[in-house]
Amino acid sequence: MKTLADRLRSPDGGGNPGLSDPCLAGGLLAVLGCLAPLYPQLIHFGFAFFFRSTLFLLLGLLGYRFGLAEVARRIVTSPLFWPALLFLVLLSVELVQTPNVYRAKAKISLLLAAGLIYSLAFVWPWNERARQWVCWGLLIGGVGAALHALYTQWTGHGALIATIKTNPIYPADMREEMIRSLQANRALGRFGNPNHLAGYLVLCLWPLWILGKAQANRRQRMLLLAAGGILVWGIYRTYSRSGLIALAVTAALFAGYELHARGFRFTWKSALGTALSMLILGAGFFTLLPEQWLGGRLMTVSTIVARIHFFRGGVAIIQDHPWLGVGPEGFEGHYCAYLRPGDLESRYVHNILLETGVEGGIAGVFLFFWLLIVAFLSLSRAQRRVENGLPYPFAALGAVLTFLLLSLADFHNNLMEMWLAPAFLAGVATARKASTANPPPGRPAAQRKRSQGAAVLLGTGLAVVWIMMILLRFWNETYKANGYYLALDGQKTAARDAYERAVFFDRTDAESWNHLGHLWADTPGPAAVFERLACLKQAVRWLPRSAAYRADYADALFAAGQTDQCLEQLKTAQLLFPSRPIYHEKLARYYRLLGRTAEAVEQEQKAQHLHQQIEANRL
Repeated sequence: MKTLADRLRSPDGGGNPGLSDPCLAGGLLAVLGCLAPLYPQLIHFGFAFFFRSTLFLLLGLLGYRFGLAEVARRIVTSPLFWPALLFLVLLSVELVQTPNVYRAKAKISLLLAAGLIYSLAFVWPWNERARQWVCWGLLIGGVGAALHALYTQWTGHGALIATIKTNPIYPADMREEMIRSLQANRALGRFGNPNHLAGYLVLCLWPLWILGKAQANRRQRMLLLAAGGILVWGIYRTYSRSGLIALAVTAALFAGYELHARGFRFTWKSALGTALSMLILGAGFFTLLPEQWLGGRLMTVSTIVARIHFFRGGVAIIQDHPWLGVGPEGFEGHYCAYLRPGDLESRYVHNILLETGVEGGIAGVFLFFWLLIVAFLSLSRAQRRVENGLPYPFAALGAVLTFLLLSLADFHNNLMEMWLAPAFLAGVATARKASTANPPPGRPAAQRKRSQGAAVLLGTGLAVVWIMMILLRFWNETYKANGYYLALDGQKTAARDAYERAVFFDRTDAESWNHLGHLWADTPGPAAVFERLACLKQAVRWLPRSAAYRADYADALFAAGQTDQCLEQLKTAQLLFPSRPIYHEKLARYYRLLGRTAEAVEQEQKAQHLHQQIEANRL
């Protein structure tokens, strides 16, 4: 059997031209690329299970064909391996301090999946046809997402607006912002967010550019040109300012590469002058545009002000937790304590650098910049080695820069779909040096046994990770969704059973515990009181910085006659979310029920003062 190094050295991957290993992997990744923007994993947990399980399947196939020990050895040779591994280890260790273990595990799963995409692209013995298959898959997915978004924009969002107006899931200020966005008739796509759709379409331009370099056929070039037009029109119709800026930067990179290829050499002065000229022209372009352009959003500042609030909260959290941060997905739980009356709530800080500082502190920022610098240096060196081949390193460098730029103004880095093009192109680009490596010399029997033992341990570890991070999460999400819809349909008993199964598969799911507590509140009988208390206590245990869950727990405690603990929970909720008046109003209500009128009046005055501040500061 050929070793992995032998396969890497062969021009076609060493396989059958029709059914080779590279084409199998390329075909599967191409299918994932086609489907990814149509089934965003933040919403479609079933596709998330299929997507990430396929990555584990491909890694397992790679290990079966060439040996897990050899695959692991190849992965370790990646220039990004150590900073990425240490960053992942840091986030995993910080699970002990994150206020939201459930979502923190989901984030680690996302980063692990992105690492698997890069590793497969780096290690797999690709041939050029398989690489282009993946690029075609990404491009087709982007064009499909753009066409779907343009069609839904043409038909209007009236039904969706009516649904959001009556949906109690979202806070009032968030509902207003969502309705305002829909009324501007922006293209949303399946992401439900115009900025995310625009970002994904911009990233799809890099596979399109690679395919354009590879195609000599005039008809194929015309087809790619039409696809590019659809992507650009879809980006514009999102009316996303960050998307248009990323598009302008991408166009500048394309132009710079073509000029350089034709003999023009940039100096620092010319590059700086070009950047300043683009900045001035961009400012003038946005200033002189008619106000009705971009769906009337040209001079809208509400989202900019909201991001300033998020950034300010992120900086405050970093100041209070400078060294190791607050753990993955810890922003939302801590941000509420820094909110001023009238500020918008958010799960994400909307800036990848601040998010890294919030979650990992100085240690996380150091590892992030280490990873970023190593990636840029590796891709730059790989681009200098390109002679007659396709410029994958430059495409990877451009995709990474675009992804970073988009993540500076939104939470694109928390979406699996956004990692596809940068991770794949970076893996293919940095693997080119490894593809000429010599096969390892023969090893003695004892060393081979140790290598086989390590391979068994690695395979077992990957299987355990897949079960814990992917399979159990899928069953949890499935039963949780069933419970939600059964509860809406009025089938309380069936919904309760579904939520009980959801928390069986993941005990850290505070949301399911909370819903289960509410369902027990609607169940008659003395046993239901204690079941409700137990469930809401678990919700507070796994999401200790949620003021809303503590208020729900306080209601259950008061109903059970534990008034002192009820008051303590509401006081804690006020500390966790001092700018929300509802917790003062609840505490006032319970004070009145207990006959403590003076304390109730004091809480009502505080609530009234907060209401006045919120109205004064409302965006």
